[in-house]
Amino acid sequence: MTSSNFDFLKHHDELLARLADTAEACFAPDPNTTFIKMRQLGDAVPNN
Repeated sequence: MTSSNFDFLKHHDELLARLADTAEACFAPDPNTTFIKMRQLGDAVPNN
């Protein structure tokens, strides 16, 4: 598996890391999926 720009999220929350990794992987082949995953990532980030 290649390194992701979002590996640092694994230390905080596995769900955040998976959403960001999926969005990154789908960026070129499927921009709509990227948009959906980024929206889910924004909703999953805790409000502090």
